[in-house]
Amino acid sequence: MKLVYKIVPELAWKETEGQSEFKGFGIDLNDPFIHLSDSDQVESTLEKFFKSQAGLVLVEIDSDSLGDSIVWEKSEDDNLFPHLYGSLPISSVKNVYPISLGADGKHVLPAPFCI
Repeated sequence: MKLVYKIVPELAWKETEGQSEFKGFGIDLNDPFIHLSDSDQVESTLEKFFKSQAGLVLVEIDSDSLGDSIVWEKSEDDNLFPHLYGSLPISSVKNVYPISLGADGKHVLPAPFCI
């Protein structure tokens, strides 16, 4: 199972409670896909797009369950990022982890990401 991740404000994620799918938020609503990251991209995504933002969660997703709707595409910096064309079935979500904010303003990732 290949895991990918979505960083979401906790309040936006709570809106999915009782829903069967997540349609994205923010930039996802302007693009034809939901922006995702692999495990090696989570930290840089946090730094680039969520710097010093509190109240986030990290949604862990089984990308194999998404079939052909997930496409790996080059970003502006030539890195391959997973993009989900369509909505995210909640059944594909494996875990949701809180992301805390340290006193220094840097994000503290949950245990699966700590080395």
